[in-house]
Amino acid sequence: MRARTSASVPIFSAALILAACGAPQAQEAPRGSPLPEVEIAVPISANLTDWNGYSGRFESVERVDVRARVSGYVKAVHFEDGARVKSGELLFSLDDRPFRAALARNEAQLSQAKAELVQARSDLERSETLRASGAVSLEELEQNRTRAASAEAIVAATE
Repeated sequence: MRARTSASVPIFSAALILAACGAPQAQEAPRGSPLPEVEIAVPISANLTDWNGYSGRFESVERVDVRARVSGYVKAVHFEDGARVKSGELLFSLDDRPFRAALARNEAQLSQAKAELVQARSDLERSETLRASGAVSLEELEQNRTRAASAEAIVAATE
């Protein structure tokens, strides 16, 4: 059996070599297909500046807060945003109707307080005159003095 195996090895090897030599080559591309197109770019020569971009915001060195001293409706604005303004310049105009109404109400209260003061002083003078004759009690005289002092205080507060 050995002779048979040893003779078959060279035959098998020769068959492999012949198969390898006679193997068909890799298939070539069909001759009818077009070649792919390739675009060519010309390089540009230029000076470049390195720079960095940062996000942020600007803020003024000096800051001014505008606060209203009174409440009311803004009637007009007398400046533009970002404009320079000087101390004492008019910035806003307010609707003055509520202020005029408050002034008229206070003037009426002052007139009423002055009229009550005149009445209280008159009652006090009368009480002092009648007290001398004994027609008015001491208690009523003191009440009239207190009422006159109170009327004077109301006038002062209203003014």
